[in-house]
Amino acid sequence: MISVVNWAKVLGRLALVVLVFVLAVQIVPIWQNAVGTEPFQGAALVVTLIVVLAAVAMLTIATILDYFIRKRIIAYEESTMDEYAPERAKMKDSVSRMMRSLARETEHGKETPESLSMILNFGDYDNVEVVGERQSRLMPLGKESRTLYRVNPRIKR
Repeated sequence: MISVVNWAKVLGRLALVVLVFVLAVQIVPIWQNAVGTEPFQGAALVVTLIVVLAAVAMLTIATILDYFIRKRIIAYEESTMDEYAPERAKMKDSVSRMMRSLARETEHGKETPESLSMILNFGDYDNVEVVGERQSRLMPLGKESRTLYRVNPRIKR
């Protein structure tokens, strides 16, 4: 299903390239010498309309499929939350160790904490200082949101 979405996005973008070319032919005066003053009459107009509708349709289909795939992934993650707890604990430990290594770099004066600032999904790691938060939607049109944390590496003593 994800490969279908990717192909729909690629085809939609190709159709947009053709659409931009078609519009450019009408706008750029120098091309009128090559294609004539009225290049889109009769059958050419029908082909142009089909290309425009195909571009809009492909992008709409890709967006709808992407939305449903994201909903299924979120539902799967929520239903298997406990199953992957050990892996999440390992990931949290890895991020904490990485932040400790970065914090050591800042202590040696090689970098400033602000230059190593990053955005994380969780702010409860060891060796981090949360310097900002912002809300982000899980899906562009969805109601659900999450908090993203801007953190700087700091060794907590």
